Amino acid sequence: MRLIQLAAAVVAALLLAAVVGLAVAYAEARSQLGSTRSALAASRAQLRSVQGALSGDTRALQTEQAVGTYMRGVRDALNPALDAYRASGSASSASAARADDEQAIAALTSARHTVSALVLPNSLTSADGDIRAAMDALAGGLQSEVTAIGTGDFGGLDAALTAEDAALEHLQTALGEMYSAAGTAGPASSTS
Repeated sequence: MRLIQLAAAVVAALLLAAVVGLAVAYAEARSQLGSTRSALAASRAQLRSVQGALSGDTRALQTEQAVGTYMRGVRDALNPALDAYRASGSASSASAARADDEQAIAALTSARHTVSALVLPNSLTSADGDIRAAMDALAGGLQSEVTAIGTGDFGGLDAALTAEDAALEHLQTALGEMYSAAGTAGPASSTS
């Protein structure tokens, strides 16, 4: 009987030790769960912060892409028009000069339509208005030149050339304004 009592006491001690061990393990698990929950909450907050930063970066990148697309569009539209304008100054006769000027006017009109069709970023609104006004003034000066050549009015021709010079200067200033608004110094030296 003593053996049974001793066995019962050992079993009771083992059960008590198991209960105490389970209680300690439960307390540790509960503490670990609290720490894990806190770490998870901190990770979620950090993830939301990163997502917010990425969203801002994405918007900035989209704006930068829109500005670049607009600026390339203006450059690509103006280059043929300005080439036609330069060619109009080297005509060898009045009729050739008139034809070259009319071709330059058509190229400027086409450039104006192309620029008007571009998506305009908010940061370039002012520069865009100035670029369009300068293109219109240059086309107007060319039209006055065509008229003056046709009528033989040298005073009108001089006034038209003066207007064209002012329009070219205005265009150069407007292009500088566009590059400044975009935070660049101007076009790269390569032609791409």
